[in-house]
Amino acid sequence: MDEQILPLTDDNNFIDSFASKIKKLKLETPAVLFLEMHRPVSSLLHNSAILLKPLLTPLLGQKRYWNIQELLSDREKIEQLIRKIEEP
Repeated sequence: MDEQILPLTDDNNFIDSFASKIKKLKLETPAVLFLEMHRPVSSLLHNSAILLKPLLTPLLGQKRYWNIQELLSDREKIEQLIRKIEEP
């Protein structure tokens, strides 16, 4: 586990790569729908991610888990991800 954890605010490459992966898998509509529906409860998603850390970290890796947790903690970051997904 020698991956260095970088805060999402310093580097938005995670949002770009996450959006491109969603586009590659042709899941734009379900992803945007999910994000729009859950934006009002983003703090609850963030707290759920903290609760599920012991289960999710081995599956996702520590760096990816940290980035997802940071993404879910801020409505502006969720909006930025939605805009990236909707870009042509």
